[in-house]
Amino acid sequence: MATAAIERPLADRPGHVPEHLVYNYDMYHDPALVEDMPARILDLARNAPPVFWTPHNGGHWVICRHKDVFDAARDWEHFSSDHIGHDAGLLASGQPMPDFSEVVMPVPILLDPPLHSQFRAPLNTVFSPRTMLALRDHVRDLARELVARAKPRGGCEFMAEIAEPIPVQVFLELFGLPMERQEEFRQLVKDHLSEHPGDHAASQAKLHRMAAVMNETLLDRRENPRDDLISRLWQTEVDGRPLSLRDMENYCVLLFIAGLDTVMNGMGLGISYLAANPDLQDHLRANPAAIVEASEELLRRLTFLTVVRTIGRETRFRGRSCGPQ
Repeated sequence: MATAAIERPLADRPGHVPEHLVYNYDMYHDPALVEDMPARILDLARNAPPVFWTPHNGGHWVICRHKDVFDAARDWEHFSSDHIGHDAGLLASGQPMPDFSEVVMPVPILLDPPLHSQFRAPLNTVFSPRTMLALRDHVRDLARELVARAKPRGGCEFMAEIAEPIPVQVFLELFGLPMERQEEFRQLVKDHLSEHPGDHAASQAKLHRMAAVMNETLLDRRENPRDDLISRLWQTEVDGRPLSLRDMENYCVLLFIAGLDTVMNGMGLGISYLAANPDLQDHLRANPAAIVEASEELLRRLTFLTVVRTIGRETRFRGRSCGPQ
């Protein structure tokens, strides 16, 4: 599949990267990904080397095969989720667990073990199956209401009229954030996700702005807890210690991005696939019991997240030298 040329600075090929492993792919600005993401990913799987180096976005490695991705994603000692450079030596030396006071850091996705498990535990408590199932009827009613509005017209712009309102409204209610500020909140997330990759200073500035718009609510829920997610998070602990304000900011910027962007992307890709496959629509209408399994498979197949890892030391993977540059 051909892609349009995009004029952006390209990184020089490092000496340890052979020419035959260089492949022209821009994961952030590839027009074919926007046009038809599943087809572009399939094109990469068929035609790109299983492990290749691209000169785009500062130069980096890309892994294309399922087992390779599976193995690398679980090898956190070589492929780290900690892109900010947290000093793991503090734990090894027995010093107290840091609270990341200098940066806003979405946790736990930007942490490696053992910190990842420690910071994930409170989210497991807050997002229990029982808690989420309690939202089912409310989400279903909201979906029916939005579909009913569009039905007389015979269609709608799905992302603007269905995929965005549902998760945004449910998230703000779940979090206890003011509904009247949803446009402001959505714009913050859009600005953050449109940043140029690698600009850590700009990223931190945007994360701090997200934390700032929630600051008043965070402090209020600490003193005046309600029946919302922020209040329940305040009542949890990380590795036996109470959460600090920065801990709460770190959790909430992650949930802020997920609630105001990630869910709508998953819905949009799923509906796009259904629109292009009327036979699957007919099958699900005739077999409603298959809808749950089909929904899970659509989320698995049409993934809307890219796992980015940092190689912190000389590493050989599938026979390739993938050390830091």
